[in-house]
Amino acid sequence: MNCDGRKEFSVLDDVLRLDWISGRQLMKAARLGKNDLVRYVRLGILPKPVIRFNGLKPKGSRKNGYFPKSVLERIKMVEQLRKQGHPMDQIVQKFKTGADDENRNPATSGNARDLPLPEQEPARPDSAAAEQPDLKETTDSFVQKVRAGTTPLPVSLSALAVQLDDWCRWQTSLLAGDYHILLDRLLSTASDVFSRHDGVFAFQPPAGMICYFVEPVSEDYLSRAIRCALDLDLAISRASEIWENQHGNLGKIRLNTGLHAGMEQLCCVEASGGDQIIALGPVSEIASQLAAIAKSGQTWASKDIFNRLGPETLRGIKFGISKLQDRWEVFLPGCFSKIHELVALNVLKSPFLEGVDQLAVTRLIEFRADKDAN
Repeated sequence: MNCDGRKEFSVLDDVLRLDWISGRQLMKAARLGKNDLVRYVRLGILPKPVIRFNGLKPKGSRKNGYFPKSVLERIKMVEQLRKQGHPMDQIVQKFKTGADDENRNPATSGNARDLPLPEQEPARPDSAAAEQPDLKETTDSFVQKVRAGTTPLPVSLSALAVQLDDWCRWQTSLLAGDYHILLDRLLSTASDVFSRHDGVFAFQPPAGMICYFVEPVSEDYLSRAIRCALDLDLAISRASEIWENQHGNLGKIRLNTGLHAGMEQLCCVEASGGDQIIALGPVSEIASQLAAIAKSGQTWASKDIFNRLGPETLRGIKFGISKLQDRWEVFLPGCFSKIHELVALNVLKSPFLEGVDQLAVTRLIEFRADKDAN
């Protein structure tokens, strides 16, 4: 063995080529983010990595974590289950049940004896399962993380934007004081619904609101946003009845809603009403645009959200578009249409922002319970 560690490097490279893969190589091969990799390990879906130095621990050398290459197949199975709409707790249980042999610490397997000695002893599988922390954050803890961060936080999210339908008419019809009372009641009602669905209330555009449903808080952040939008519609209907009884019938109060999903950079900025969480990417802007061009209290969502949902979840959602055929309005279930086509048919309002006219969207109608979706 050479004192400079070259022999150890040779053994390590041979073993890795056959049975092992570094954390960085694993993320690249599986197209997995670092947060997801850490989450899978902590939840017990993947074994804890074996920590090894590159060589004989020379000064300044770097520690690497290595996994058995077999975990690639496990990650593929997890991603497939997630796409099918299975909740993460069920996926975790599936891989924990009867998986002691598969999840045993890789340091005890045959080829591990050829690796350089670990810098620290890995935890035993039985104790690791008992020490698994709850990875999901609460909404409050996530908000605190964004506020405490010095740089924008990248997250996968769905944005839900709402705007008071025909708000110009309400502003004209009511005294300034009554109009602000109306907005306050809508804000209070919406905030309660957002909170029940673990949404992160972000900011309040003119006569509207926006809320984020983020993956660090809930694995089913996409379906939560959809359920929240439809529950909000019911809550506003009840609030409208109360308003009519107290202030007279000036028309039904309705909120137009827009939904979009993707990756965003969240950060906190100072505002006159206090610190505000804002998104630096286009997701919230597109959701707000959908709310602005919607009509009559309807909820419109981009095709991007549905492309990310599993088939089981999709079966529980009623959605589609309406088109005129032979002077009759016909509802086409499960269909999408581009924004500029719907504007031309007077289904959506104009104007719309440049660049979103080609976006495929659909109208949300109902989210049935899972037991009724089969």
